[in-house]
Amino acid sequence: MGVFETPYTIVTTSILCALTSVICSCRAEEFGGQFTAVADGLALLPCNITIPRFQDAISLIMWYKGTSEVPIYTVDARKGTLRNALHLVADGLRPRAHFDITEHTPLLKIEPVRENDAGMYRCRVDFRWSRTMYQEARLNVVGNPMPTVTWWNDTDVVDDTFTVVNQDSIRNEFVIQNLRRENLFSEFTCQASNSNYTEPVTSTVILDMYLRPIAVEILSPKRPLAAGKSTQILCRSVGSRPAANIYWWKDRKKLTSSAIIAREGNYTISKLTFTPEMGDNGRYLSCLTENPLLHNTRMEQGWILNVRYVPEVTLKLGSNLQADTIVEGKDVYFECHVQANPWVDDIVWLHEGNPIRNKHNEGIIISNQSLVLQHIKITSRGKYQCIAYNSEGSGRSNEVEINLKFIPMCSDSREKDYRLARNESVTIPCVVDANPSDVEFYWNLNNSRELVDIHSFSVNGSRSELVYRPRGDNDYGVLLCWTRNTIGVQKEPCVFNIISVGRPRPLQNCVLFNISARGFSVRCKKGYDGGLTQRFHLEIYSSLKERVFSNMTQTISPTFLATNLPPSTSFTLVIYASNMKGKSVSVILTATTTPATQELKGDLNTPAISPTLAIIIGVVGTIVVLAIAILIFTRCHRRRNSTGQRKEGQKERQTPLHDCIDPNFSSKPKPDDLDSPTELSLGNGKIPRRRELSPYYGLPMEDSPIHNIKTTLQEGNRNLNYPLDTCGTVGWGTAMSSV
Repeated sequence: MGVFETPYTIVTTSILCALTSVICSCRAEEFGGQFTAVADGLALLPCNITIPRFQDAISLIMWYKGTSEVPIYTVDARKGTLRNALHLVADGLRPRAHFDITEHTPLLKIEPVRENDAGMYRCRVDFRWSRTMYQEARLNVVGNPMPTVTWWNDTDVVDDTFTVVNQDSIRNEFVIQNLRRENLFSEFTCQASNSNYTEPVTSTVILDMYLRPIAVEILSPKRPLAAGKSTQILCRSVGSRPAANIYWWKDRKKLTSSAIIAREGNYTISKLTFTPEMGDNGRYLSCLTENPLLHNTRMEQGWILNVRYVPEVTLKLGSNLQADTIVEGKDVYFECHVQANPWVDDIVWLHEGNPIRNKHNEGIIISNQSLVLQHIKITSRGKYQCIAYNSEGSGRSNEVEINLKFIPMCSDSREKDYRLARNESVTIPCVVDANPSDVEFYWNLNNSRELVDIHSFSVNGSRSELVYRPRGDNDYGVLLCWTRNTIGVQKEPCVFNIISVGRPRPLQNCVLFNISARGFSVRCKKGYDGGLTQRFHLEIYSSLKERVFSNMTQTISPTFLATNLPPSTSFTLVIYASNMKGKSVSVILTATTTPATQELKGDLNTPAISPTLAIIIGVVGTIVVLAIAILIFTRCHRRRNSTGQRKEGQKERQTPLHDCIDPNFSSKPKPDDLDSPTELSLGNGKIPRRRELSPYYGLPMEDSPIHNIKTTLQEGNRNLNYPLDTCGTVGWGTAMSSV
């Protein structure tokens, strides 16, 4: 039972613990092969079912009591495993007994256990191949002795006196003298115990107290408030238990919609999100707190509001005007009525949330608190507002919507294209904006020869649908959708272009080229695309069309490159175009790959040299060439210094480069000199060779270089074998260019 403390009087309380029919549900305890359980509790009897040898299994587990040969519990796994075995329980134990094989040591559980369950139990385990195993366990059942009931505070016994009320009930009443505020949340535990075999039964009481508030205070500073601007005011109540109720009042009018309460420690804080109004200036705002469970505990604090307010604005149409009767082309004016303190510095006009500027040339005139729209247009329909500003902020008016009456106009003014084949139908919607929206529709077709009226179409409000199917050339052209309402006739119709489309025409002038042992190329000329985007297809079959070798599709040009085909093989090529309407008539070609012996020998799988590796090879090669050039130049220089006044004949042996080269060797080969178009010219002479890669497939060629330049120079009795004589200045320059 709870009590409370007043500031002046310490009150006494008493805590009652009554124990009725104490029953403990505890596991049986083992004492040297014997197991003890408390009556009406849980008894656990173990049975070891460990399989004695590998690849054996359990067939039966049977429990017996005493000397009886009739099992009281059977687990039959002869037709399966222990997990899906059949459990059979004798009548005396059903449904209290269960043999749990999920435990580490399987247990026979009896709950609630009775005194007549005491006795010797035998567990028999039959294996499929191993010898039967027996285990025994004695169960002792203890009755319900009289418990002792005590009160505890933490680990201290505070009251150990109790009274036996009747056979099933014991009472211990604990009285606390001189209850104080610091006793709040004290914990007292009532403990009952009747056996060393059982855990004590406990019940804990947490002492809660009723306390009155001792202070209330508005925490927010007193300051002027702005009307229409949200502000937050905090109020704190201290000392109440349970938490005090905090109420906000304005001139004795209770504020209930915007108070948020938070609790922390031994005090309560209330936060009021308050938006003062213009009329709140001078009113009294108060914070009131009280303990709802105690009488005469109310406390209050408050202050008078000082409210400065922003403009209060109202927007109205000019006199003699009604928002739902304004017609396109008429004049409209608005009046912005303002109340403000201090007076407004500026007034801003809005149309659909966007500011309006003074534009006399467009008929928009703003003067003081008035807005004039001359010859109002469709774009001027919508919602209008005015906003007034002063030093406190801005005041926004109500919205006034102009429900402008206007002639119909297309909801989407863009022209739309419909690509149709003959006898292909399509539903064409025509949607207009109009006010009033009750409109009449008119359809006609302009096929450049005549204007044809169309009378069969559906209408649903401001939407019309025409199901159109061109049957001949005269049915293609421009469809025009017109409407009218009570205001007038649509000025510009909705336009729909009907364009003739169909399947693409066949490809033309298809030719084969670059035929090799492993593939070939095919190029065709586009046909008419049927008015739609077309794609191009090449299907490669064996000559008898019993196998498809390749299937290719191009989207830009009908040019195909077929690769990885077997050499010396004939193929049938099927080439056609397609679009959304179907495919063209196919063009049939035959092609035969060349024999493999016509290709250059080489490894088709030789990996390409990466740019980085090529740069490294180039740099190393350049360094080697420069080193050789420096060595040659040094030797030549020494030779010139040693000979001195050599004879003219000796000087002639230092032949320049152009004298060392075969006079029949031209730096630019003639077309007739090249063995094939793939021969190239390198350096300063005709060094023809074949490309290492064929035009499309990279097949190596068999031919070796045709020319090999090598010049032999003699000096004294030595032969100097250099690719070129680089001692002369002419030869040096030629050698460098050749490198």
